[in-house]
Amino acid sequence: MKNSLPHILNVHFPTIRAEELVIALDLQGVAVSAGSACVSRASSSSRTVREMYGDEERARRSVRVSFGEYTSQKELDCVLLILQSIIHRLSPKPR
Repeated sequence: MKNSLPHILNVHFPTIRAEELVIALDLQGVAVSAGSACVSRASSSSRTVREMYGDEERARRSVRVSFGEYTSQKELDCVLLILQSIIHRLSPKPR
């Protein structure tokens, strides 16, 4: 993708608010953000995602994940297991 960085990933979770996901991951020791790095403490959604997709709701349900030079496969596998558990817990249950 043009004008993108290979170590930053934006992920959209259609059924989960980014704010909830950020908090749940933080409680498990995983740091992600709902906004850009320069406003990582802000509670607002990502302006970049809003502008890219023209969709406020998508921005409210997207998180930014950054990877470092020394991020290991073991760490990624651990985060994926944690994320899977959180998604299962936070996703709406069928009635």
